[in-house]
Amino acid sequence: MISAAAQIELNLPALRHNICRVREFAPDSKLIAVIKANAYGHGLLRMADYLVGQVDAFAVARVGEAIQLRKAQIASRILVFQGFSQFDELEIFQGYQLEAVVHSEAQVVLLERANLSSPLKVWLKVDTGMNRLGIRPAQFDALLARLQQCQSVAENISFITHFANADDRQDDKTTQQLQLFNKTVQNYKAEKSCANSAAIIAWPESHQDWVRPGLMLYGVSPMLGMSAQQLGLLPVMSLLSHLASVSLSLRRMQTQ
Repeated sequence: MISAAAQIELNLPALRHNICRVREFAPDSKLIAVIKANAYGHGLLRMADYLVGQVDAFAVARVGEAIQLRKAQIASRILVFQGFSQFDELEIFQGYQLEAVVHSEAQVVLLERANLSSPLKVWLKVDTGMNRLGIRPAQFDALLARLQQCQSVAENISFITHFANADDRQDDKTTQQLQLFNKTVQNYKAEKSCANSAAIIAWPESHQDWVRPGLMLYGVSPMLGMSAQQLGLLPVMSLLSHLASVSLSLRRMQTQ
């Protein structure tokens, strides 16, 4: 039998261990497992199937990933970070019961013009300094009011933001972002989510109602200057192979 030159081995008990570590860091928060980008290369469907019942919801980047999960009979809540950008996607979100991040006024306009048979669950994203997606804090009150009046939007809109530099404990950027987020949403009662993997570990004041572990689920350290081992995380993926040969020069070095 000819074996493959290299093989990937997945350690699912390590995944369970890392989930437990997340819950130790953030015991009072619900858990959204981030499985975007094919679960960071670990296999979207395999990771989701294993995580069902161990986490409270899933998050992916694009709607196509969410459709794959639904077609694989994953019934958990699914949040799509990229949200939607056209009318036909709204029908997909509705049909597959997906939750959308709203991060621009253009998306609010689409919802206002839509005539959906059932409303969508949305998360309004505030750009507090990541500058990747999100509405400006100055827009928040007005756009939230429009969403609240929109028949295509379900009640209980949630709020979300993303940190730019939470992996660096010495940088006060995360504290500034959290303060801006809290100030922006302070007049509204809603579920909130701020913390990525690094913030789960380093910024407990950011945990809010939901945390969003990504890298740390798979045993990767999200922190500057700290290894996964130091954080008590176990690698979920290993790459195994065989040596084809050992050079003569290396042998000589070993015998000297």
